[in-house]
Amino acid sequence: MTPVKRLSLELNDLKHQLADALEVEERDTDLIQRLTREVRSTDDALTAAKLLEPEQPDPVITETRQFDSKLAELRASVDLTKHVKAALAGTIVQGGPEAEYNAELKIDAGWFPLDLLTRQLEERAARDGDAASSQATWIDYLFANTAAERVGVSFRPVAPGLHSIPTFTAAPSGLQRGRGEAVAEGTFTLAVSEMTPTRNAVYGIYSVEDESRLSGMSDAMVRAMSGGIAEAVDLAIFKGDAGASEASADITGFQTGLAAAQEVTITQANKLLAAGTLAAFAGMVDGRYATSMADLRAVLSVGANTLWASTVPNAANGNQRTIAAILRENGLSWTTRDGIEANTANDDFGGYIGLAQGLEGAAVAAVWNQGRLVRDEYTGKTKGEIELTLDYQWDFAIVRNANFRRLKFVT
Repeated sequence: MTPVKRLSLELNDLKHQLADALEVEERDTDLIQRLTREVRSTDDALTAAKLLEPEQPDPVITETRQFDSKLAELRASVDLTKHVKAALAGTIVQGGPEAEYNAELKIDAGWFPLDLLTRQLEERAARDGDAASSQATWIDYLFANTAAERVGVSFRPVAPGLHSIPTFTAAPSGLQRGRGEAVAEGTFTLAVSEMTPTRNAVYGIYSVEDESRLSGMSDAMVRAMSGGIAEAVDLAIFKGDAGASEASADITGFQTGLAAAQEVTITQANKLLAAGTLAAFAGMVDGRYATSMADLRAVLSVGANTLWASTVPNAANGNQRTIAAILRENGLSWTTRDGIEANTANDDFGGYIGLAQGLEGAAVAAVWNQGRLVRDEYTGKTKGEIELTLDYQWDFAIVRNANFRRLKFVT
């Protein structure tokens, strides 16, 4: 028995004796004083012993690290090519590290982990420095350079099933009160955003000649499929997708999902003026979700970026600075995304902005961690073509509208 364990038991026994001595009607003062001294001295000894005895690792943390380590080892030995070959052959992977990895992630046979579309996993040292754990950050790599990531969308890998995001839409506020003043009653209001899997797909065609060179195609197919996923999800986050046959499968993006209160407008006259354009962005600094222009994480449309990068206000007075240069001088930075709008006419959207304070989780894109490859060798059989489709599920939810703004051009 370790000193810490022994002293803990002794201290517990002494406390029980002291409690019993205090409960009797005719108290023994000398006994109570002696037990009190022994409780204090034993407690001091226990504190000292804890400092000398090495801290035992939390069994839950240890188990998690071992699980992470096992996943990392399996992940390193899994070959995406085997999943592709199985799909092309109309079968599923059976046995080996591929099947074991699926089982560890609770992914059904016939599907494959989407993290195989990335080549990196992050290694992080454990907090106490005695081990290393591998974090499943594949989704961060997959969407690392997307416009949605720039605005502040949180990408989360989720296991099969529904994914719920609880959010407080109202909560009591702290109030300063004087002596004897009552605090008004407050109410917590909880809303739950349900993330339901909606299907997206990457579809490609290759020839029978390509199939014979499959071993050399693996890396190219990984890049093509991962790029297709990132592009499709990224655009849908901004534009939305209401074309699905089921209402639950529609994606409501920033364009239609944000309320009118989150819309900032720029008139056709002001869009050509540095002061008018700057005022629109400066008005987004609300002192709560954005405390300076640096907190505005903006993604502009191609039309807005082109307009402000080429417009020189007051050029007749010798000014050579564009509106874009003036915006940057005042602390605003942005990226540009194709597909939002090409023009800046009435009712065109100029971009979307995330307010960086408290942004984590304000908008969530959940990507289910499994995908499925479907082969069709019949549709293009006369041309020697094989169709390969990657099916996967995801959903998008704007949890807190106040963290986002949409920029719109009006008359």
